[in-house]
Amino acid sequence: MADEAKKKMLVNAGACMACGYCETVCPTGAIRVIDVAHIDEKLCVGCGCCAGRCPMGAID
Repeated sequence: MADEAKKKMLVNAGACMACGYCETVCPTGAIRVIDVAHIDEKLCVGCGCCAGRCPMGAID
């Protein structure tokens, strides 16, 4: 069985307003918001919950 490639979520720091919505919806705790959202690639499973919740569209 081949490993499925997971989607790599990326934050557009210029668009991020550090609201924290992405951090609260992440099921794996992969996001921490300090000045902008930061995604821990080791914890991120690429589910897209954060991108769907971001009001600024700053996560792809």
